[in-house]
Amino acid sequence: MSSSVNASPFVSGPAQPVVQVPNIENLQKQARDFEAVFAGKLINTMLSTVEKGDFSGGSAEETFQGILGERMGEALAAQGGFGIAPSVLAQLIRLQGNSHE
Repeated sequence: MSSSVNASPFVSGPAQPVVQVPNIENLQKQARDFEAVFAGKLINTMLSTVEKGDFSGGSAEETFQGILGERMGEALAAQGGFGIAPSVLAQLIRLQGNSHE
């Protein structure tokens, strides 16, 4: 299945050439997954800076905090995230040699 994709979806102005990308759904998923992992790592880094009080959950808390960060990253990416996925998608398309720049 092939879809038409604007070669540079981030630039407004004159129409950009339309390229055929046969596996665009797969590339879109990869871009979203990348953003989810990035966001999850960022959230886990931020959570690790929070001081633990007297009622720390020990190693179980650390384990579940990592999972929490991953799930928050996935949820953030599913809702549009930081806007990284479109840039990653454009780069993946370019790397496949499908760009007519």
